[in-house]
Amino acid sequence: MIVSFEPVREVYERLQENAKSDPRWICYNLALGERHQEKTINVYESSVFSSFLEATDYSKNIWSSLDTMNEEVVQVSRLDDIFPELVAKTTCGSFFLKMDTQGYDINVFRGAIGSLRNVKALQSELSLIAVYKKMRGTYRVLDEYHVHDFSSVECIL
Repeated sequence: MIVSFEPVREVYERLQENAKSDPRWICYNLALGERHQEKTINVYESSVFSSFLEATDYSKNIWSSLDTMNEEVVQVSRLDDIFPELVAKTTCGSFFLKMDTQGYDINVFRGAIGSLRNVKALQSELSLIAVYKKMRGTYRVLDEYHVHDFSSVECIL
């Protein structure tokens, strides 16, 4: 089973179109975070950079697709709040959690603390260079993962 979360409406519609032929792929039009709320996301020309955080000048100088940005108000939920629904829909007891949230992974993780006993492995995309303003430092994020028994790290450069 694959469960995908995509907050940006246009990207979600493409995701849903790609998933519709696969009955084992469930899509949610929402973001994951550490609290249930509506939040404004920065949608950049290249949607892979969309983030709740603003790109740094460093990033804008490297990637011209960060020059154009729109804002979209999206729903944010805690994984802990929807986890019972995911278990019921998937009938799975063990999960792999992959986070690629453009500097927001620690917020997703914090909203999943109660569900971590069912997460057997996680993958988090962290940057050694601050590509977004106010993003948590990589080593501080790794320390928090370690406190919750996710301590094996594989770095891909």
